[in-house]
Amino acid sequence: MLQPLMDKEKDYLETNFRIVNQKEFEDNMVSMASLLDEDFLKAYLIQLKVELKSDSLFAAGSQLMKKLGFLLAVPTLYSLSVYHKCLPIQLENCFLVPAHNNGKWIPNMFIKDLAVMQMNGKNREEERNFYVKNLFNTIQTLIHAISNVAKVPKPILWENVAIYIYWLYEEKMKAEIGSGEFNQAISDFNYLLQEASAETYQETFNPITRFYSVKRDVEGIEDPIRIRRTCCFYYETGEDRDFCSTCPKSKVNQEACRATKRKLLNQMNVVK
Repeated sequence: MLQPLMDKEKDYLETNFRIVNQKEFEDNMVSMASLLDEDFLKAYLIQLKVELKSDSLFAAGSQLMKKLGFLLAVPTLYSLSVYHKCLPIQLENCFLVPAHNNGKWIPNMFIKDLAVMQMNGKNREEERNFYVKNLFNTIQTLIHAISNVAKVPKPILWENVAIYIYWLYEEKMKAEIGSGEFNQAISDFNYLLQEASAETYQETFNPITRFYSVKRDVEGIEDPIRIRRTCCFYYETGEDRDFCSTCPKSKVNQEACRATKRKLLNQMNVVK
């Protein structure tokens, strides 16, 4: 049965995951469904290049998918794992709202009808599988469109989504929710990583598994990080042209990978 989110749940999503519900943004909003129209999407990406201070349609497409991946996957999976409620993230119900943070383009999302479905505890796994498949069907549709128009390989776009899912379960939830709720969250994360089929993601592979790797110690960074397998081309945007902290192209991360390989080879030699 459909029901509204509780006020505290709605407030949390707004504060942490850039969900907005004020209709004052209507004049500037962009329907996510409109991004499936190739002509509209190309025109939107050309405008976005200017916003991102980039000459590359490729880079604009990659950065757009990073923002869409966060806005769609993170609040949806958080609500599923913590509230046991399913957000209505059909593309025709979701809108990009322009916003900036410290001069950077970081859009919000407006959900027109925020009525949610409460999961039934007795059939939770079956319902989880159904709603997760719906979520990634939505995401895959956008990935397909952006890949076609901006010529960005799908693995890059999928990793743009996957990195936020890892962050959500490994850092955000771990730091904020109680042990009982976290156990359920870990079960959901394990499902995404280990149990969900390629069909769940509308792909020939499980992208959440493909890009999951060990974290490495990197010079100049206090905690170990998971170095990406693909580059999102963030360094082709903005004025500073910096690499992401997890970029596989940065020299310090390349050295960290080589150091890890040397360590593993040494361990193998000791075993022999």
